Amino acid sequence: MNWKIVLLLSLFGVVVGFAGVFGLSGTGEVIVWLIVFLIYALILGRRLESDFFVHALLAAILAGLWVGIIHAAFIKTYVAHNAQLRAGRSMMPKTAHPRLIMVMIGPFIGAVTGVVAGLMAAVAGNLFKRKKKAVPQE
Repeated sequence: MNWKIVLLLSLFGVVVGFAGVFGLSGTGEVIVWLIVFLIYALILGRRLESDFFVHALLAAILAGLWVGIIHAAFIKTYVAHNAQLRAGRSMMPKTAHPRLIMVMIGPFIGAVTGVVAGLMAAVAGNLFKRKKKAVPQE
């Protein structure tokens, strides 16, 4: 397990987290995450020999944690720039602390989306493996 690459890839979550604080949401956020997962796949596929899925999954879970922490830390700005969150906030139980919920939900969302990232990384890893085998080594 290459923890350094997992940690470095997870830092995309910091960037997306701050983008979310300042209004990135909905379709735009989905597109950004797909681009990030494509980058995960390319980097993992080129740098690793195996375990592409697990590395991408762990990076996405950690990225989700970063996003949750950043959104919780800047909750007033985050809510001010995300109108759909203000509407959904009224449906949350009054006893639930919004910051705690954000930090708890972040890794869960990271795990769910990490499956997509992992599948993309597994495909890329297998493609790069085939490419390496096809090149004759002298």
